[in-house]
Amino acid sequence: MELTLTLTHLQSFSTSAIASKQPGTKAPHLTCTCHLLVDAMKSLMVGISSGDILVWKSKKSYSQTTMVQGRVLSGHKGRIWVMKCVPLPRSTTIHVVFSGSADRTIRMWNPWVPETDRPCIQTLVGHNGTVTSIEYDNGTLISSSTDHTIRVWRPQDERAITTYPWYICTQVVSESGDWVNSLSIRPGDAMTLFVGDGKGRWNLSAYQAMGRQQMLKQCRPKQHLHERGISHVLFVPQENFVVTLSFDNTVQVHDASNGNGFFAVENPNRCRYTGVAWDHARQEMLLVDAIGYLQVWNVYMEKCLKVVRIRRGELHQISVHSDDLIVVGAQECVEVWNVHRQVQSRECQGHTGPIVGLARLQQERMLCSASLDNTIRCWSIGSMSCVAVLREAASEIASIAHVPDTNLVLSGLDNGVIHLWNVDTGSTLVLKAHTNMVTCMAIARVPRRHRDYLITSGFDGRVIIWDLTNRKTVNPCQDHELQHAGPILEKLTVAFNPSSGTVLAGGNDCLVHIWDLETYESRGRLQGHTAAVTSLAFDANIVFTGADDGTVRIWDGYYRHCLWTLDDHADSIRCMMFLPDCQSLVTCAADGAVFLWDYTTRSVRKRFTHAQHGRCMLYDDELHQIFVGTDQAGIVIFSIPDELYAIGNTATA
Repeated sequence: MELTLTLTHLQSFSTSAIASKQPGTKAPHLTCTCHLLVDAMKSLMVGISSGDILVWKSKKSYSQTTMVQGRVLSGHKGRIWVMKCVPLPRSTTIHVVFSGSADRTIRMWNPWVPETDRPCIQTLVGHNGTVTSIEYDNGTLISSSTDHTIRVWRPQDERAITTYPWYICTQVVSESGDWVNSLSIRPGDAMTLFVGDGKGRWNLSAYQAMGRQQMLKQCRPKQHLHERGISHVLFVPQENFVVTLSFDNTVQVHDASNGNGFFAVENPNRCRYTGVAWDHARQEMLLVDAIGYLQVWNVYMEKCLKVVRIRRGELHQISVHSDDLIVVGAQECVEVWNVHRQVQSRECQGHTGPIVGLARLQQERMLCSASLDNTIRCWSIGSMSCVAVLREAASEIASIAHVPDTNLVLSGLDNGVIHLWNVDTGSTLVLKAHTNMVTCMAIARVPRRHRDYLITSGFDGRVIIWDLTNRKTVNPCQDHELQHAGPILEKLTVAFNPSSGTVLAGGNDCLVHIWDLETYESRGRLQGHTAAVTSLAFDANIVFTGADDGTVRIWDGYYRHCLWTLDDHADSIRCMMFLPDCQSLVTCAADGAVFLWDYTTRSVRKRFTHAQHGRCMLYDDELHQIFVGTDQAGIVIFSIPDELYAIGNTATA
């Protein structure tokens, strides 16, 4: 799956606010060190290098209004390293915030009490170094420090009836001389703590709460995972795995149960990752790094879905929140961004052989795909669930077409036979005229005659017109063969242009032949490609031709001369179509690249790429999606960005 990720900047929060509160403070020397977005209280808290905490509040959702600054929480004497917001055990409405600082203390705050009340509830003293990480589970607070210890804090029983708990240290765990940089907790009755330290080839260790006193004991030997120290540890409960970031510029993901690693990647930007967050709704990992990039990863596919540069400079933290918000921390400010996601591509599997053609049953909202596995599969376009399978026993399927406003699908076969299928019943009629593979088919609807015609061609070089309106059980269609001038070579594509009433066919002679559908007379040909012509499309009297030479030629269909040549593709053109609703020409190449063009300026509006090799293509104008059948037996679905339709509508106004 590939996605389009659009970031809209909502608001920035900088340290300049505190300079006005404390005259004489040099704002340029103050930096943002961490942040905490509290959804329940609609507040953003930013810790800064001086030890103060800035609080902003909002009365509505973050994406609908600008937040205003509230109070400044003062008390710490050193940089704020970490903040954690939790509800009180006996209350669902009262939340408190724990902050850890370089002054070696932890403070418990209620920032939302009236301005006349003191927001600091308790200062927890015990560590002899910077407090680097804080975790919380069911009333138990766990902290780590550069003093090489982990401390467990629990509420004092004697003060159980007070509004706020009073924490005392109940256990100190030594990490054998290693700095503890990060903690992450798996909550529950058998609480597990994952610890990352920073000594040499750093270690990841796990502790579990055991016994009546719930004392932490090491439950797993230390694992040497990275070449340098761990900076971040994140436990993802829904997936039961642990993510680690290291100063060796790598990220790793491990099974939380056994510690086995199943994902590892080095930052392609050759700098360290500085923050990580997990998007539970989309099962994606978000990373930020030291030079300002945001990366979105699918760890199961081991694939980077998107890379966006947020700013030039280090990003030190990222968090994911509701309403499609992400909050990114940098030294100068903390920024809130709205994320608009549009899935760029997804894949659908079912066939076991290359897909040679796609057709759409508009009334049924179904997509039909024909494959060299000798089946035609019918899919519900919305869900892409397979609802029917038609099996061809006589010969290999080479092409497919659909009769508009009916449930009839046509398949061209390797032996020259054409089958007319009723999708509902699975019954068929047989059309015989070709002597070799039927490689291409097109439907020509002529309202003036109240007729539907089928145009077919193939390796025998013949172009045959079938009148589908007069189909019967015996001799189902009357046919007419269009005559060529010169040698007859294999045909690879046919099409009908309703604007001019002409039939066009191209193939291995590198030419495009043109006939009048009403008189069956030749109207000439288009000459210019240096390899076989493989595809055709139209915009009124503008004709588009694609070929194995990798070029798309744009022709004046009336005067039959070439206007422009598009040569951005690196491989053979397999198929093309014109989309009137966004005024774009769509081209698909054998290497899997799909381009949307503004052909009047010869510029590419949108590029889609995929590992599978495209072979055929179809467009759904309701979902604004392009379906590409591939040589690897898949159907790749690309979503066209909304902004391209705005461009198209403007262009046609």
